[in-house]
Amino acid sequence: MIVRALAAAFTLILAVAALTGCQPDQEEYVPAYTPRTVDELTAEIEQLPGVASVSLTFTEDVGTGPKYRGEVRLAADAGTDPLRTLDAVHAILRRGEPRATFGVGVIDPADHAAYHANELGLTNLRSIEERYGPQPGDGTPPAELP
Repeated sequence: MIVRALAAAFTLILAVAALTGCQPDQEEYVPAYTPRTVDELTAEIEQLPGVASVSLTFTEDVGTGPKYRGEVRLAADAGTDPLRTLDAVHAILRRGEPRATFGVGVIDPADHAAYHANELGLTNLRSIEERYGPQPGDGTPPAELP
């Protein structure tokens, strides 16, 4: 009897913890807006200076939540700062799905390097909102890199 009571109490504690703490870094409120589609976001990113190609997808699963994934390749002779391009890409993606995180890298053929969100200090939704403001934003990154 005591074992059943302890098991029930333990299960209840786990259930409450799971329901209240699943995603502590989510934004409190996102105003109603129509998110831009992947095709619209891709077209906007393709217009950035020095961008040669864009591969972008949106996924939403239990493990990672809503997330944009893909890569942006710079032109070999672009002379574009890959971190500034990455910053602009992320600002554009804020106009997409609410509460989405980013797994999009910028590939620079000049040094064969890939640049990702962590290089801008973007590690969770809170850091994304601190950098780009509330959604949907205007697609413009802050003037200074972090």
